[in-house]
Amino acid sequence: MVASYTPLPAEEFARPPSTGWGRAIVARALSAARAGRLFRAHSRRELAAIVRGARVSGVDAAAAARHFGRPILVEIDPRRVLFQLPSRVLLGGGTHRLGRDLVDAADWGACLSTTRERRAYREMRKLVAHRADFRELALYRRMAARIAAGEWVARSGIQLATIETLDAYFEHYARLIAAIRDEGYAAAEAAAARGVPGAWGNGRPDRDVSVAIGAEGEPIRYLGGNHRFAIACELGVSAIRCEVRLIHFNWLARRADEEGIGLYAMLERLHANPATLEPRGAS
Repeated sequence: MVASYTPLPAEEFARPPSTGWGRAIVARALSAARAGRLFRAHSRRELAAIVRGARVSGVDAAAAARHFGRPILVEIDPRRVLFQLPSRVLLGGGTHRLGRDLVDAADWGACLSTTRERRAYREMRKLVAHRADFRELALYRRMAARIAAGEWVARSGIQLATIETLDAYFEHYARLIAAIRDEGYAAAEAAAARGVPGAWGNGRPDRDVSVAIGAEGEPIRYLGGNHRFAIACELGVSAIRCEVRLIHFNWLARRADEEGIGLYAMLERLHANPATLEPRGAS
């Protein structure tokens, strides 16, 4: 029986995720060769357990990033990415954190939301369409009124407690919109090099927009990059570079069968040659 995820209640999803040590191999404590052998063996066991139905997901994502040394990067037309997957879901009465593993075999259907219904997308649509002072937006005035009334307003996990912080939020994305409109969309490191605003509020540079690859090979929005994704769509950008951070097991198994190789070998091939991926919607 295929496990099915269900969405978390809104109030539960708003809580910060719990911390834990996870299962990641600590490569610093091992020789590179031994760490590689352990990762390959552990990943093959977990993939075999998914085949048997003993696990719903496998292949530690953090360990995979260290082992392969490169992300899976593909170019995708953002306007053809219609759905988004949350990072945490309910499974068997408990919270399950997607993204800890690279490969997942559950039914994602009940958890998908429409990308254009997401709050970040709706807000960026209004900001893109409004070329004048953002303080004239009804959205801005509503948020300012809530702050003045002492209500809790947050974006990207950061509380907007003052009008100055609210202004900083809008100014950040107004600059990002102007940069993409005037200079075109750039991948994360190229955007940082030319001074395009990165991730708001934490001072860290942006990663590329993240996607998951669904059971049929379709790209699905996933994790960070909500605002940049929405801006790219609204400005009519036809191709953006995305980082694949979750792969549905059904697609992986089908591609491995088509290539005549094992599941782990298919993961190796994807990291070595992301063009092998060719998700629907990719350019």
